[in-house]
Amino acid sequence: MDFLRTMFGAFITDPDEVEARSILAFTLAIGRHFIAFDHPGRTRAETVQLAGEYLLSGPAGRPATD
Repeated sequence: MDFLRTMFGAFITDPDEVEARSILAFTLAIGRHFIAFDHPGRTRAETVQLAGEYLLSGPAGRPATD
């Protein structure tokens, strides 16, 4: 979790958002095989990838900058 907090903290300044994204990323990585997906038109793998893309996007869904 410290690693995730450090990584998200590199581009997000709100500590609550850093914590929320860290928890969601950890949960997605550990529990993705147990989550039931029902996203019309997407496979399970595509839905997991989409969730990861949103987690890694910048604040308020803006693309992260290098």
